[in-house]
Order: sequence, then C-alpha cells, then structure tokens
Amino acid sequence: MSRNGFRLLVVTLVLIAVGLVFIYSASAVFAYEKFGDSLYFLKRQLLFLAIGLVGMIAASLFDPFWLKKNSIFFAVLGMLSLVVLFLPGLSRFGGGARRWLEIGPLNLQPAEFIKIILTLYLADYLSRKHKDIDKGSLKVFIPPLLILMIFSGLVIIQPDLGSVIIFFTLTGVMFFAG
Repeated sequence: MSRNGFRLLVVTLVLIAVGLVFIYSASAVFAYEKFGDSLYFLKRQLLFLAIGLVGMIAASLFDPFWLKKNSIFFAVLGMLSLVVLFLPGLSRFGGGARRWLEIGPLNLQPAEFIKIILTLYLADYLSRKHKDIDKGSLKVFIPPLLILMIFSGLVIIQPDLGSVIIFFTLTGVMFFAG
C-alpha cells in the first residue's frame, strides 16, 4: 500500500470511529426506550459497516482502467436500474416515493449508485475530451449534460429532489475540475 493510500485508510477509519461514537451518543437513550437495548442502533451500524468494508475491499480489487473503459456501460446500466423502479412488483412505494428496488432481502436505492456512476462517467469523459476543453469548446459539455438530464429526469419523477441536487452539484464540481 502506498503512503497516500495508507493515509486515506487511516482518515477513513478515524471518520468511521467518530461516526460510531456519534451514533451511539445520539441514539442510546431512544434505543433503550424503544427496543430495550441501548446498543440497538450501534449494532445495526456495525452490521452496515461490515457490509461496507467488504464492499470497499471488493471495489479496491477493480482495475481503475477497466472501470474507465466501461463507464458508458455503467451509465446505461444505471439508467436501466432507474427505469426498473417503475415496473410493478420490483420496487417499493413508501412515503409518497418509489425509489427502492427490492431484490430478495435487499433493498437498494439506484440513485445512490447513480452518484458513483455519474462521477465515473464524467471523469472518463472529461479526461478524454481535455484537449477540446482546453480549446474553450462548449460543445464538449453537451453529452454529459444530456446524461445528467436523463438521470435527473428519471430520479425527479420518483420524486427525489435531494439526489437531483447532488447530481447537479457533482456535475458542476467535475466540470470545474475538468
């Protein structure tokens, strides 16, 4: 592991530890009153943390160039996952929104994966078009804006305005960095 990779790991672990302390301190009394176990929410968070760590290790095994090469495929897959939300029987409706895919015991929110997919796609696209960007061509921004509009349109009709705001912010940051 490189020196920077080690630093990133340490910062991540410190943030996780601080988050666990905050979760316990903010929820212990409520958890005891509601569930009879002051560690209820901490235990749940530790379970999700374990799942997340497995995901982090799995993600670290992917070759970044393979991810870059397949970014358009992931964008299409992300769009399909958002469309599937509108098929009866495959998604869960709650709180006036239809934003969760039910896959066996798992409930997944495709908009969360779209944030990663959009970042991956924009990084790939902007790195390929850096010469056009350097020349000042604004036409280079049209394809990613179309992708952004498709993702945003599919998410806003769920409705999920918060995710759409994050999509736009993310795209703006990526454009600025690009």
